[in-house]
Amino acid sequence: MGSATNFPFGVSSFGIPAMGSVGGIPFGGNYWFVNEGSGADGNGGNSPSQSVKSISRALALATPNNNDVIFLSGTVHTTASINWNVNQTHLVGVTGPLKNGKRARISLLGGATGFNNLVNVTGNGCYFANFGTFYGFSNASAALVAWEDDGGRNCYDSVEFLGFGDGTTTTGSSNLTGSRAFRMNTNVGETTFRNCVFGVNTETRNATNYTVEIAGGAPRLTFENCDFESYLGGSGGASSHILIGAGGIDREMILNGCHFLNSVGAGATVMAQVFNVNGAPGGTVLLDSCTAYGATAWQTTPGTSIYMNMGAVSAPGGGISLVV
Repeated sequence: MGSATNFPFGVSSFGIPAMGSVGGIPFGGNYWFVNEGSGADGNGGNSPSQSVKSISRALALATPNNNDVIFLSGTVHTTASINWNVNQTHLVGVTGPLKNGKRARISLLGGATGFNNLVNVTGNGCYFANFGTFYGFSNASAALVAWEDDGGRNCYDSVEFLGFGDGTTTTGSSNLTGSRAFRMNTNVGETTFRNCVFGVNTETRNATNYTVEIAGGAPRLTFENCDFESYLGGSGGASSHILIGAGGIDREMILNGCHFLNSVGAGATVMAQVFNVNGAPGGTVLLDSCTAYGATAWQTTPGTSIYMNMGAVSAPGGGISLVV
């Protein structure tokens, strides 16, 4: 397959997984290539020179449960939700491995009518790595959640989930209570997030909304070294980064080395609480070596479902509010 290089995630300079693996994970299926700028959906899709134009076309070519890999170059635009419904089919961005600002992206076509879910994942056993998303409509009454996972047993590695992308007063997606950057809504299996970014700090959120929502009895979720970002306006202080409803999780949800950021140093309104957790969430949240900045407390009213070993810093040089 060719020798390994310093290209991200073990991908060779030709866009082919070095030694049949991505990030050290062996994928023995077919390889499909997406490049909106140079591809066409009439192409075969099985080499960079034969790239297809859309992710939906690449998904149609993929074989379920075969560990096929779709490689994304550049930005692909869509006018409707991408339904990721093929089990054990993986998406890898071919770009520099930046945590913020990756140039392999899924975005909206300008002027598109609002639709819910930029991507809706119903497949399971999928690996998503090294790409970004951007999602936001000026009138988003039917377009609230950027990415939803209803499949479970998936892994997200260095993916940016950038919801709240439109700051239009009252009607922009950053100003609607139902908006989310990511929603987990399944009771199927475990899902892992590593080095991911949720939310944006470039649009002001002036509604009580939530960066991430965990629902559906999601079992044994793990977040490692992830960043949760926001810039709250004067009417957005009651927002939180994570919302967990009644029975939203099952067993444990573990967050290790994560950063919960709200840009008060740049003028954002302080977030009242990082977590909004129902009194009967269905399981336990464990936080280890996490940092919260621009928030008054982890929880305004301490509950019995969150365990942590650190405080939340509300302002530069300010005090710490520790809720145990």
